[in-house]
Amino acid sequence: MSETNEQLKELGRRLEEVAITGILRSNLEEAITVLAPKFDISDEELKSYPFPQINIIRGKQLIEYGYLVHTIDENSALYNPHDKVFLWGIALISNIPAIGEESSHFLHLELNPIHKQKFQFLSREYWTAMNLMELVGCYGKFLYASKKGEKVQIADDIWPRDAMANPAELTAEYLISVYTHQRGYRRAERIFNEYGDLLLPRIARMSPQEALEVLPRLAPVSLYEKRILPILDRVRRAKIGSTNI
Repeated sequence: MSETNEQLKELGRRLEEVAITGILRSNLEEAITVLAPKFDISDEELKSYPFPQINIIRGKQLIEYGYLVHTIDENSALYNPHDKVFLWGIALISNIPAIGEESSHFLHLELNPIHKQKFQFLSREYWTAMNLMELVGCYGKFLYASKKGEKVQIADDIWPRDAMANPAELTAEYLISVYTHQRGYRRAERIFNEYGDLLLPRIARMSPQEALEVLPRLAPVSLYEKRILPILDRVRRAKIGSTNI
């Protein structure tokens, strides 16, 4: 009898997992359908993008992502383009900002698979590629949340809830992740506020090399980009002008 009860419980758990996965897939498909035109991705091209696997996360798990190892839990969501899988915390099944951001990562990296390029770890190109991915994900998040009538608070997204209370969470991987998210999110916020959806197709198709030159000037977020870089650009233009006389 007890064995039968356990089998019934296991069947119930599996049915629940199937139902939850179905709800999430429906939510993601809706977001992808809304966002693809914002990326200037045609219906025909979108059909060629295979829909990723979905793994529902309960409790904490460690996952490898590029050079880094990330901790993900029931309050986290992540698209892993290397394995083409959405890793989704059970608490975020219907979370609009998370759905918008991870759907945007999927569209971006199918359209422009910069994650496949090999950069030296912590080189300028590596940082720029990471920032670019987070910028595009957050840009799409703003657009989708706006479409659904929700407002995104960037500060809430950058710092995980328990990291500062638990020093063990402050690993090198965590700090690298915070930096790349923070820089990309702030740039996305500035571009969204100034240009709406206008620049998403262009930015989503940028190479890291192009982004390294364009983005600090298009949407400066650091003191260096706001104050020092314009001076350096003026000096550079003046030198070029003097050599052409």
